[in-house]
Amino acid sequence: MSEISRQARDNRKSFWVSSWGIIILICVFLILSGLVAFGITVWQYKEKIEAGEMITEFENTNAEFANTNEIDPGRIYPGRDNNPFLGPEDSPVEVIFFEDFECPICKQLFPVKKAIIDEYDDRVVFVFRHFPLESIHDNAMNAALAAECANEQGGFWPMHDKLFQNQENLSETDLKIYAQQIGLNDTQFEVCFDTRKYDEEIQKDLKEGVLHQVGGTPTFFVNGEKFEGVPTEEYFRQLLDFYLQK
Repeated sequence: MSEISRQARDNRKSFWVSSWGIIILICVFLILSGLVAFGITVWQYKEKIEAGEMITEFENTNAEFANTNEIDPGRIYPGRDNNPFLGPEDSPVEVIFFEDFECPICKQLFPVKKAIIDEYDDRVVFVFRHFPLESIHDNAMNAALAAECANEQGGFWPMHDKLFQNQENLSETDLKIYAQQIGLNDTQFEVCFDTRKYDEEIQKDLKEGVLHQVGGTPTFFVNGEKFEGVPTEEYFRQLLDFYLQK
């Protein structure tokens, strides 16, 4: 092989190593980085969608309360002396909702629930329990607190409706305005809210929800049987009629 041919061959190798090789390595790196980032994003959305907007941070709490004997894990006991409810206390059918005021799926449930309560509140007792998903909803805990402070003055259900109707505006200022709009005593509400008077009560709901395998919102129980998501009004009616006839 002539010296000129050898030099040309070496130049081609050198060009491959210095240019194409580097370009290919960069492309491979970018593709792998993109796949990893995409995978992480898909996983994060998968967690949120599956969780109900799903809750993942309560696994330790679940383990902590899994061995308690204070509550029968086969049935939800509403504790109606502490939890807001509508309907006759002696009803043979109880529906217990675990909800987050900032959860968009709960907002979808709201008109269905309202229609069903209006139709069945003379025969069925409806109980509300808090399940604020703080890991994905920044205002959920404050909204739950506002509802509890309203409950102190007998205004839970008007506040409940306000919060779902104005779900995009749940700042502390907004919550105090809603308290005024539904006719609550301003001073009493603000003292209750600012001192976080019912945080412990809300945490109790969370812990009991985890105990009963509530993984996201909305979740509701009919006589202890668990349902998730947003049923149609017709399905909800059939469900309640079935339990009323038992």
